[in-house]
This record gives sequence, C-alpha cells and structure tokens, in this order.
Amino acid sequence: VSAKLVAALAACGHVQRLRILIALACEPGTYALLQKRTGLDAGPLYHHINQLRLSGLIAPKKRNTYELTGAGRFLLVAIQLLAAGLPVR
Repeated sequence: VSAKLVAALAACGHVQRLRILIALACEPGTYALLQKRTGLDAGPLYHHINQLRLSGLIAPKKRNTYELTGAGRFLLVAIQLLAAGLPVR
C-alpha cells in the first residue's frame, strides 16, 4: 500500500473534509463558498483544505478557488459506491 493512498484515505476520513469534497464535486468553489456550505470558521476550514491539498485530493484552480483533482473525484465516487452498499440501520 502506497503512502499516497494512506494519506488520501486518512484525509477523507474526517466528516468536514468529506463535506468539502462533496461541495467541490459539481464545480470548483471559492474559500467563501466552502465556508458557507460547510459552516466552518476560517481557521478549521483552512486546516481541512490544507490536509486535502497535501493528500492530493483537491488543488487550487486559481487564487482562492479550489477543485477536485482526478484522485479526489475517483475517491469520492468510490466512497459513494461503498456507502450505497452499506446496510441502513
């Protein structure tokens, strides 16, 4: 198992980071838009964005705008497929 895979899985293992990935699934988003969609304050949002960037799941599209990378898109689809197969309790 590669270190990159472990880092990506660890990064998306936090509920707020998943919310950021989902928010970016349809279109790139600005920092302000991500703050609005996640309800996070500036400091925690910056931390989570940084973790997603370091893991290669999101990247800056232009200044203050982020988008999913190919790996981010792929991992988000994989998570959705896994979630669809889980039993509902």
